[in-house]
Amino acid sequence: MIRPTLLACLAACVLMPAAAAAQDDSPLPAWRSGPASDATMDVGQRFDCVGPGCPNGLSCLYAMGPYRPPGSWPITAEFIMDPAKMPWSDYEFWLTEKAKALRPVLAEDPLVRSDRFAERSEPQKLSLADQTLVKRDYVLASKLRAFAIPAFLWAARGRLTTMFCIVPRQEEQAAQVPERDLLAWLLPRSLKDAK
Repeated sequence: MIRPTLLACLAACVLMPAAAAAQDDSPLPAWRSGPASDATMDVGQRFDCVGPGCPNGLSCLYAMGPYRPPGSWPITAEFIMDPAKMPWSDYEFWLTEKAKALRPVLAEDPLVRSDRFAERSEPQKLSLADQTLVKRDYVLASKLRAFAIPAFLWAARGRLTTMFCIVPRQEEQAAQVPERDLLAWLLPRSLKDAK
């Protein structure tokens, strides 16, 4: 008869490699994520900040656009910065609809529309993890509360890639570090996913 202690040790030896392999692809410890297969513009992969240092109500969505057809403008930071080329109204419609999916309370609010933001910054370039990104800050006004939405866009092997977060305005400052940590984790993953 096998002793329970020996059985537990054998089980741990068998399960440890599987657990280690799962940790290699998991997000940062503060974040809980949806399935990686959702990281498309149709769905979007959800991330919820649940660990220590997370402000209340911080959720993010990560998505990759499709490959561009031959002969179309290549997606670069310069393309995203150029208002004549970048379809901002299409992106903002997508952003608003996905924000409503992350915060269902917004879906029924007639003030929440893609052509009406309380604030919308100009696009700005920034560098993170040796990549050039474009950041644009939005503020959704709603009947109940105002939500801040920092949006980050970049090119991953020619594909438009984005991550935006939604957080109550009063938590906006506290959200900056966890947002940057998640973004730094997603940047190299986006290059891998775009192969």
